Amino acid sequence: MSNLKLGKPFILLYVLCLLGIIDTLYLTETHLRRAALVCGAVSGLSKCNIVATSAYSVIYGIPVAILGLLFYVAVLTGTAYYSYGRNKLILRWLLFFVGAGILFSFYLLYVQAFILKAFCQYCIASDLLTALILIIFIILYKRDYINSPQIIKDGR
Repeated sequence: MSNLKLGKPFILLYVLCLLGIIDTLYLTETHLRRAALVCGAVSGLSKCNIVATSAYSVIYGIPVAILGLLFYVAVLTGTAYYSYGRNKLILRWLLFFVGAGILFSFYLLYVQAFILKAFCQYCIASDLLTALILIIFIILYKRDYINSPQIIKDGR
């Protein structure tokens, strides 16, 4: 564990991933129980049950909430591996994976805004978490591998 280098970006990534896991666990649990979500008082975001029970909340029989949960667990695991060894390949994989996640988030936002005309506060929270995670990985990539190429050793 002596190679573990935790700094503010990594702590923030862990916190954001854990918040994403909590958010998607709640969405998954209510979806599987077929229970209603507790929606907020903001009228524009209080239609989360419309979104959560729509045909768009499931892809090939898999709830989108479970996909989100798996996404955050994978990012958390990848972040742990990267913070341990600073392997360039892991960082590139994380950038690609989180980039794909934000594209999927944009698609789901489009569905909420233009097809369902209803927004889910938990979905919006997940979109924001994904965007913040992507921004942090871009900053790490720029800091660790573009501005400081000398830390790349042993082909990593």
